[in-house]
Amino acid sequence: MKARYVILLVVIAALSACSTLPAPRTEQSALFVIPVKFEKTATVEIYGRCELHVLSATSGGDVDTWIDATPAVSFKPTDLLAPGKYKITEMRFVYYEGNSKSKAHPITWLYFELQPGKITILPMMVEYSIQEYSGRYKYMFYWNLEKLDKAKAKQVLAKMMEDKDFPEWELCDKTINNPSVKAALAEL
Repeated sequence: MKARYVILLVVIAALSACSTLPAPRTEQSALFVIPVKFEKTATVEIYGRCELHVLSATSGGDVDTWIDATPAVSFKPTDLLAPGKYKITEMRFVYYEGNSKSKAHPITWLYFELQPGKITILPMMVEYSIQEYSGRYKYMFYWNLEKLDKAKAKQVLAKMMEDKDFPEWELCDKTINNPSVKAALAEL
């Protein structure tokens, strides 16, 4: 019986020590953060996630990947991209069941740069919304890319600052100079 409690305490300690931000793997590591906003006025769940199509912004670049932004978290960090210039070209919704995908919606203006040892927060946020609807269907589901607001920036920064690996990173200049992030930092 005592061994069960010890195992339980070890599991709880391990889970509480888990990090939402990865530690830098090398000095050249860069971190890209996608803020996620989830508004829900209905009791139904979202059975999928949005994905953003990321390409190298420079000619001859070899990056062509999809990064998911699940509604279960307030932000999605990834350290899978090397420092460099990138662009987001499309956004689509992927359903969990059957892994079917919606038609990709083109995005032509969203560029970002990752710098070694720094965090870049996307100046936009993936927004999910489920609302009750009085028409033919009972619920309406929306997903979109919206401008990052101060409240969401503050929530993301506060959550990141709680992380044990946050001190190993530094915010990049473009992120710090984003008006929403700047206002949020002034309040934290």
